[in-house]
Amino acid sequence: MVSNRYQQEVPGARRRRSHTDATAAPITEEREDRPMRILFNARNQPWSSEAMCMGCHSKLEVVADDLTFMADSRDGDAYKFTCPVCKRDAWIAASLVPKGLVPHG
Repeated sequence: MVSNRYQQEVPGARRRRSHTDATAAPITEEREDRPMRILFNARNQPWSSEAMCMGCHSKLEVVADDLTFMADSRDGDAYKFTCPVCKRDAWIAASLVPKGLVPHG
């Protein structure tokens, strides 16, 4: 095996293959004909986030149905939700919510 260009090849060692190696077989030949397994599908998971109400200091789990989009050119766009404990409005920055999850308007 050659670890760099100044060392000699060791007899009987397996040769490492790189994507630039012209003598290596394409990587697709090593793969069996089986479909790829999906271990975790993030698209089918419901989105939720933890937030804290600054009025009553309750720790809340917010889901997409709780949010309302609020445009603000000064502080940046945000999503508003109402605390179920004290009924105050609380905010989550728009950058923390995946795009397309809550309709704007």
